Order: sequence, then structure tokens, then C-alpha cells
Amino acid sequence: SSGINAEYGENPSYDKDELLTTSFGILGTYMRDEVELSESDESEIKSLMEPLKKIVDTSGNHEIVKLANDLRICMATKINLESLPSFATKDDEKDRYTDLSNIVKDLGDSFIPSRAHAIIQLGKQFANKNPLVIENIELLQTILLENLTHDDSYVFLAAVKCLGQISWCNTQVVLDRIIQEILNPGRKEDDRAKCMEVLVNIIEITNEMLPKYESQIFNCLLTCVNHQSDEIVRVSSLGCLGDLCKVCKYGCLNHIQEIIDVCERTLMEDQSELAKRAAIVTLANFIECQDKSLFHEQQRETLRVYRLLKKVTAMNFDKEVQRRASQALGVLSGIVREFMFPKTKIQHEVKIL
Repeated sequence: SSGINAEYGENPSYDKDELLTTSFGILGTYMRDEVELSESDESEIKSLMEPLKKIVDTSGNHEIVKLANDLRICMATKINLESLPSFATKDDEKDRYTDLSNIVKDLGDSFIPSRAHAIIQLGKQFANKNPLVIENIELLQTILLENLTHDDSYVFLAAVKCLGQISWCNTQVVLDRIIQEILNPGRKEDDRAKCMEVLVNIIEITNEMLPKYESQIFNCLLTCVNHQSDEIVRVSSLGCLGDLCKVCKYGCLNHIQEIIDVCERTLMEDQSELAKRAAIVTLANFIECQDKSLFHEQQRETLRVYRLLKKVTAMNFDKEVQRRASQALGVLSGIVREFMFPKTKIQHEVKIL
């Protein structure tokens, strides 16, 4: 504690980075010890949270920032775990209580692999609808959200996937945080792409409540396609758009202009073949999942999609892109033909006076 707070003192006679590294190591070792925190220990740990956050925000040394952030997450988790009930072993449910007790213990471990493994095991408990974790879901969700600030992909991805499984609880909080990570340029490409996969899971879990969140999700994905230079991020965004068109049939009509724009821009201007394939799959999914009556009402947009698909089939695109475009065009041709060349109907009216 003195070593960390000394960072803000006036004594210039020590190497700050060396002192902080030593202090972090000692505290990390202490946090790994299997001891219950006393009230004084908990108070001391809470007093260190703000200095650690300042070090993370202001230090120019990447290693110091990484160590400080990891220690801060570990301390916050340890404090939250103190609020959990004791999962003491019961004879009739020995395995359930023993497994959960070990998971909870490892969640507060400063050793990264142990913590990440505990999060993965916690996700399995959520998947099995263990009543012991469901009763404390909000507190465990807080711990998972805290671990999203971790730089290590093992911990980060485990926490993201686990949050996706319980997104039915505090959906808006979880959704806001995952979208924040998707739009975070400081995250690795693979991590952001994995967040988009979890976003698809949230879409499926929310189900009837999806209309409440659809605009936020659409705007996030469209932003990634339009403004991201990373290929994998653009491809993942287009893939999520295609899945969203399947799940949210009527909601995507509010964004059909933007969807057509990004798909057309990708097909005509993007240099990535993977992105072009993802764009044509998004258009195909939109066409295949919609009711015919909706195309009659959206005639202008339907003609735009039809002309775009005709252009794709006529140009020198990848074979897979042309194949999917031809399939989608076959479906759309019948629909377009119906409202451009409607069948003549003869009707006889009989009026009874």
C-alpha cells in the first residue's frame, strides 16, 4: 500500500517503476493466498482502487499499466466475492457445492489462467441453470463486467462469452458494454470479432425484446462496416448483419437503405474477397427471409437490390460471390416480375338494387 501511494509522493530518491512492480508482486501474492479478508484488509484494498486506476490512466509504461489493471480487477473481484454467500459442502449436493466453491475461489485468483478457467466453468454453471449461481447472478455479472477491462485475451474472451449466456439479465448494461468493446480500436481484431459472435447470441437470447435494442445493434454494425480498416472486423460486422436480418425480419426494414448502401459499397469498392462474400450473403439472407408482401411495399429498395445483384452477376467477381448472387437473384426475380408485370384479372361486378 505504501509503495503504490508513494507514486504520488514528493520523494525522488527511488525508481518509481521498480517500486510499483515490487508492490504489485507482493500484493498479487497476498491476493492469491487462501485467506478471508478482515474488515481492515477490505478497507485497505478499497483505498488502493483509486490510486491503481490513476496509474492505469496516467502511466506511460505499458507493463506497469498492465500489472496495475490486473491487480485492480483482482482486488475488485475479491471484494465482490466477499458479498457472496458461503457455498459450504452439503452431503446431499456435494458435487454441486464443491465445484461452485472452487470456481468462486479461483475467480479472485491473481493468476490469470486460473481466473480465466474459473470464468469458463462459471459459464457452464449458467448454461446448466445452477440455482446457486442464478440466485447471485447480478453480483457475478458485476465481476464479469469488471474482467472485460483485462488486456489478456484468455480472460477477456471467457468473460465476454459468459456474459452473452446471461444477457437476459440487465440486457442493456451487457449490450452497452459489449458494443463499447466492439468499437474500441485498442482491442485486438480477433477479440472484437469474437464480441460480434456474442452479439449474435444476445440477439437470439433477447428474442421478443429485440425490437428494443435493434437500432443500437444495427448502428454499431453499420459503423464497423463503414469506418473500420481491419478486414476481420468488417467481415464479422457484415456476417452479424446477415444474421440480424434473419432474426429481425421487420426491424431491418427501418435500416434497409443503410444495409443496401454498405453492401453495395463493399461489393464495388472493397478490396477484400471475404468482405464481398459477406456482403452478398447479407443481401441473400435479407431476400430469403422476408415475406413477398414486404417487397411489394418497398418497391424502390427492391429494385435497387435487383439491379445490384444483376450487376454482380455480370461483372468479374469471385465464383462464390456470383453463385450466391445468382441464387438470390432467382428468388428476387419472381417477386419483381409480379409487381412489375402483374397478371391481368377480369372481374365481374353484380349489383343488387
